[in-house]
Amino acid sequence: MKTKQVIAYYNNIENIALVLGINQSAVYKWGDDVPDGRAYQLHDLSNGDLKFNGVFTAKQRRYAKKVHEHTVEKNKLNKPKRT
Repeated sequence: MKTKQVIAYYNNIENIALVLGINQSAVYKWGDDVPDGRAYQLHDLSNGDLKFNGVFTAKQRRYAKKVHEHTVEKNKLNKPKRT
């Protein structure tokens, strides 16, 4: 997955960082290619719109899933409550 594709999908680096629950500086460090763990996570978060084309071992899939679940839970906690 290319970083440019992700930026085009989410419109800017700030949105990418928010969705992943990371600092913008971490996104800037990616270079041209999104790290496999984040690519897998972005594939999942985008409902497959962003394609993950790497290969994971079973251990890496479990770790990526755990990171993703943590991010989703963190994002739920950080959402403002409607009144």
